[in-house]
Amino acid sequence: IIMAYFFLCDRTTFFMKENKYYSEFSFWIPVGWLSAVGLFFTEDSKFTRVLHRDQTDEVKGFMIIVVLIYFMTGASPIPIYFLSKCFISTFLFLIGYQHFSYFWITGNNSISRWMNVMFRLNFMTVILCFAMNRPYQFYFFAPLVSFWFSVTYLTFTLPPRITAQSVDNNSYQYLYLVIKFVCLLSVITVLYMSEVFFERIFLMRPWRALFFISDDFVDEWWYRFKLDRYSTAYGMIFSAIAHAA
Repeated sequence: IIMAYFFLCDRTTFFMKENKYYSEFSFWIPVGWLSAVGLFFTEDSKFTRVLHRDQTDEVKGFMIIVVLIYFMTGASPIPIYFLSKCFISTFLFLIGYQHFSYFWITGNNSISRWMNVMFRLNFMTVILCFAMNRPYQFYFFAPLVSFWFSVTYLTFTLPPRITAQSVDNNSYQYLYLVIKFVCLLSVITVLYMSEVFFERIFLMRPWRALFFISDDFVDEWWYRFKLDRYSTAYGMIFSAIAHAA
């Protein structure tokens, strides 16, 4: 029903079209209302550790809504633009922190876990792509989050597998964890420093259709990648330090 409504609004002339006219009022009123609702409607949490699941979910939800308001109102001032970019980068940081914490504590890095998270991140987006006849990268946020979650999953899953329990039995495994992080940062840096190599990697089959919008160019994905290239890795490293402390 939701997708049918989207199609009716965007692909037919049933409703009149409206342009975006930005004003300070149109942006800050919904942001202020959202902040007030967040202050007056709170819930207790069973977790006590800093940046636990409930906290990170709350922060991510707030940032997503502010970014949506930014796009819906067509906000153009530079400070608001940078605010939205900082929120997206912070979201990716929390992706690395939250999922690495889960893998570290539970040791559950099964393929079913990866598929479960990917389904939750992509189901509505993929249906929207079919309904609106758009490429996957057109709705860039879901591909961006899915990619960096997959990077977090691979970093943790590739041998040697290191968890809180395995570290308790052998403290030398911290060294393996450091090596993993160094390798991850090195791969990201190499991809960032060579756009030609970057294009060859992401235009390879069978995943090339996930990364271009048209004419086999990955300019948009290249821009998104380099803008927040280290955010998720920093989140993972911060998570490892927080759990080791």
